[in-house]
Amino acid sequence: MTLSFHRHHVAVNIVCPVIPANVAPLIEYLEVLNRTLHSQSTIEHPLFHKINTHHFCRWTVLPASIGKHGSYPAQLLFESNIDEPLEQYLERLIQQDRGTLTTIYQHCEGFNAASISRYLSEHNIATPVHYRGAHYHSQQQIQDDQILYNALDSFIDEKQGNESLINYFDLGLKEQLSKHLKENGIHWPFETVQKRPKPYWPTLLGCIALLPFIIFPLGLFLGAWYIILRKHEKADIPEEHNNNKAARHNHIRHVTQEEQQTIQSPMTSIVEIKPGRFRLVTLKVILWVINLLADIFYNKGKLGSINTIHFARWLIIDNNKRLVFLSNYDGSWENYLGDFIDRAAMGLTAVWSNTDGFPTTKRLLLQGAKNDTAFKAYARKSQLKTHCWYSAYPNLTLRNILNNSHIRQGFNKTMNEKQLSTWLARF
Repeated sequence: MTLSFHRHHVAVNIVCPVIPANVAPLIEYLEVLNRTLHSQSTIEHPLFHKINTHHFCRWTVLPASIGKHGSYPAQLLFESNIDEPLEQYLERLIQQDRGTLTTIYQHCEGFNAASISRYLSEHNIATPVHYRGAHYHSQQQIQDDQILYNALDSFIDEKQGNESLINYFDLGLKEQLSKHLKENGIHWPFETVQKRPKPYWPTLLGCIALLPFIIFPLGLFLGAWYIILRKHEKADIPEEHNNNKAARHNHIRHVTQEEQQTIQSPMTSIVEIKPGRFRLVTLKVILWVINLLADIFYNKGKLGSINTIHFARWLIIDNNKRLVFLSNYDGSWENYLGDFIDRAAMGLTAVWSNTDGFPTTKRLLLQGAKNDTAFKAYARKSQLKTHCWYSAYPNLTLRNILNNSHIRQGFNKTMNEKQLSTWLARF
């Protein structure tokens, strides 16, 4: 029987206030847990390795702080990217390791060990933007695709080593590969078909059809909004991020301790939103538009032309006063930020120009992140250390994942010699 999948990734964002006296021991516990996860030991942790429905997850303690627009208590942020409903996932976590969850959350205010699921569910917040690099790919699917790749790759290497691969075109290479897989008990390519997400074009066309009726009032609104925006931008005073180099270097050393533990890295950033309803509403509209574009256009493994982001999201917390950015990406931080500056600067500027400390911006989209030195200094200053981070497939880049998926999908298609040659080039 053919197994089809059409997974929709769910974003989990659980934010809980931490009892002030418990901040230090909580951070210490999470960092010990993190070192355990990233040690060379083969011991599997039940809260992470035994669960096949989450891709990446992290715990980060947002420190207590006093900003320009308010004071903020210490909070524990748990982020996860999952393949099932939140309630089902929480029950799975509790069933696997209630003890670790209790040890972590007993540091938080109002926690009741008898009702962990309810406590976590009540502290889960909405996700204005949730970008997924591998749309509709479950964690189990990604793991199975890699097993399939390894099996096919070893067979192909063996035949190439014997200089006999070309002969298999005439002998039926695909049939030989199928036989090899079945002999090794691998049935993944034969039992699955890829379902694509439903197209958004009908909805988009419907919106376009309404334009003649709304274009005049929309034009008036945008004109008034633009005038107010320029007034705000001219009044903004950019922040100097390099005025205390010693403190800046200490901060960078602190937040980069966990970067590139594998070929992947996490990024956690938090900034204050500029005061006033205008900036908040503008930010929320921009986030809504970015999320819509991510669903409609950027659903094939690239955000613009950036193909290193597994998952990313923005969150608004603290009664609409602060903006959090979370990302799981491939490669170095410098290359990651460089890609954003070169290929997606306008999108970054549209979002973060509504927050304090961002480089000078014009017309919402211009300048801002294009000032690479100032933007990188802003990004580093806003960055927090990720105290505990887990990846279900730490040795796979997003390119690997999508390439493996193409290999599996190609295996289920009838291929002529030219198509088979192109398919083989993926190995």
